[in-house]
Amino acid sequence: MPHMFGQLFAPSGAAIANIPPSQELNVWWVVAISVVVVLVAILVFRLHAFLTLLLAGLLVASLSSHTNLDRYAQSQLDAGKMTANAAESFTFQSPQSRLATAFGETAGKIGILIALASIIGQCLLESGRRRELSIRFSA
Repeated sequence: MPHMFGQLFAPSGAAIANIPPSQELNVWWVVAISVVVVLVAILVFRLHAFLTLLLAGLLVASLSSHTNLDRYAQSQLDAGKMTANAAESFTFQSPQSRLATAFGETAGKIGILIALASIIGQCLLESGRRRELSIRFSA
């Protein structure tokens, strides 16, 4: 798999800059920036948490260096979770495409659990047990 160190992607997925590896944004800085964005968006701008998390996910996907994407794709390839073609195409996908793919995989894994939890919550609300449970847990 070819390595193109430090290639950043524009929202359209086109390469906009080649930055030497020594000047790449450290992964922990990306995490810190995304946490700050989440906190500011929710606490200051009062954005909905779902939209804020999507924004933070897009930010992380946009700021991820090509080196880190190569490293992740190689680890998935070594673990047998990706084919060679999928691993190579992953590094060249747009940030939006990577976000949509990850969101779809996550929703597919936990979607049924969330649906069942909402059904149980609605049943508790209609039966009146919600108030009793909240009093019991707060005591």
